[in-house]
Parts: sequence; structure tokens; C-alpha cells
Amino acid sequence: LMTDLLFKKTFSPDNVHTKVNLLNLLNDLLGPQLLSPVTDVFSMDKEENRTGSRASRTSVFDLHCRDAAGRLFVAEVQIKDLKHFVKRAMFYACQDVARQGVPGDLWNYDFATVFVISFSWTSLVEDDRFVRHWSFCDIVTKERARDFVSLSFIELGKFPGLGERPDDLRKWVYLFRNLDRIAELPPELREEKFERLLPTAEVSRLRGKELEEYEREFMTLEWDEYAVEETRRERLAEATAQGLSRGMAQGMAQ
Repeated sequence: LMTDLLFKKTFSPDNVHTKVNLLNLLNDLLGPQLLSPVTDVFSMDKEENRTGSRASRTSVFDLHCRDAAGRLFVAEVQIKDLKHFVKRAMFYACQDVARQGVPGDLWNYDFATVFVISFSWTSLVEDDRFVRHWSFCDIVTKERARDFVSLSFIELGKFPGLGERPDDLRKWVYLFRNLDRIAELPPELREEKFERLLPTAEVSRLRGKELEEYEREFMTLEWDEYAVEETRRERLAEATAQGLSRGMAQGMAQ
């Protein structure tokens, strides 16, 4: 599920069957932060490249959501590990706030709440928690302030396993880590909302151009990771060489 094509094929809000998958996902991931359950969701717009970067071309899933009380809010899903991952999440959230503005003097700045959900294979914070929700809080009292913007991060690499009595959130994280590697669901996940994911998430069901697109995207993702690692190694080698040169120059001068 950690490729754009499969994620959108499994959770598309534009299909009546996969829309249910998306509603289940949002309610389980955002549950502690929601005033009421999400009852409707639809695409905000088509795919959008916000930064000009090729890597970010499809990394954002924009959604309009409506809860049981009729309140509207904005949600985004980010599934690619990119440089400055946390800052990107905040950047996308700020853009969603700004896009709600209306030119002129009549707008009163009463924008809808923005949620950003980000899945990452890398560790973002040095602790054992694999799910975290960030929002505004009072620095002194540590109490949560207004729900203007909320960032949720799911660090897949830290996931310790289902455990004895997994809640629905833990079950979702298990699926994001393992759905492409299992032939059937474990007993703990044999319930309708998880079983309905299998038919839409199977790569073997992709045909023609969809299969080509999936393979091309997977190769691009692997190449991007290789390129990032090579760049990191080159810069490290360059910095090491410069440090040695300075050290030798200083030694000769002394």
C-alpha cells in the first residue's frame, strides 16, 4: 500500500467500494482527534505538484471530509519518505489553510480544520512510539489548544507487531507493513473492513497500463532512494576529504 497507485486504487474516494475503505481508515487513524465520525469524503482536486519536485508529484492525497455533525474539514495523506518529511507535512497543512482564503475584506478567517496523515518507514523521533499526533498546545500547561491544524505520523519501521489484543489502529499499521507479503489475513484481522481490502490491493489484479505504471513507479522509488543514498555518500566523502586537507594544512603550518 506504500505506492501511490496501489494506495489510490485501494482508498479512492471516487469509487463507492474503495470509499468505504477510506472512511474506515480515516476514522481509525484520526479517531482520538475527531469530534464526530467521518461520514463522507471526496477528492478536493486532481493530482497536484506543489513544490515543482518530480518526487512530490503524487505524494499528496487531498480530501474534503464531512463528519456526522455536518462539519467540514480537510485531510491529506502523504505516503512517500522524502527529505524534510516533517516540514513537508507542515508545509502541506499551511497550504491547505491558505487555499481556503477568499480574496477581499469579507472573509473572516474561519477556515476548516486541516489534518495531515503521513506514513514513513524512517524514524522521525527517537523513541518507541510508532504513532504520534501533533497539534497546538500551551507550552506551560501542556494542554491541547485549538484544533486548527493536526499532524499525524505513522512510523512503520517502529511497529513491534500486532500483540495479543490489537486495536484497529495497530491492525491498520500491520496491513501497511505486510499486505504485499501475506496470502491471507491473520485471525486478528478477519473482519469485514480489513477483508474487503484484499481484492483491491492485489497487484496481480492490475492489468495492462496499470501494471506498467505500478512497475515503473516502484522502479522510480527504488532509484530515488539509491540516488539519495549516493548523494549522501558523496557529500560525506567530500566533507571528510576537506577535513583531512584542513588538518594537514594546519599541521604543516605548525
